[in-house]
Amino acid sequence: MKKIAIGVISLSLLGMLFTTSCGESSGKKQIGILQVATHDALDLCREGFVSALKDGGFVDGENVTITTQNPEGDSTKQVSAAKSLVLNSDLVFGISTGSAQALKSAAVDFEKDIPILFSASTDPVGSNITTSSEYENITG
Repeated sequence: MKKIAIGVISLSLLGMLFTTSCGESSGKKQIGILQVATHDALDLCREGFVSALKDGGFVDGENVTITTQNPEGDSTKQVSAAKSLVLNSDLVFGISTGSAQALKSAAVDFEKDIPILFSASTDPVGSNITTSSEYENITG
């Protein structure tokens, strides 16, 4: 069920994303994934996201470029990775509350209106991922 929900959300946002004129000169859209650490459940979130993209016709290396950052729980590296992904991607996917918060913060800091997807967040409202009016282009 979660995989289906992620797929539907992903494909909806990608459809909106790919109708814009941003991206690198080669025409490939850049998708960034920030995964807080290696863990079976988090790995499955990433794999499900990539699989849903593929099912929608978006294949890494063919028509999109997917960059994954995994700071293995280091919060300083997570913030740095989030900034890099936000600056260099057309869409980002945060796997965990902390990853989503870092991506959102980077988007606000750089004043970049980039679609942010997230999963594996226990309380996105309580952690202020989705309730803040400072950044509204985020869903999970």
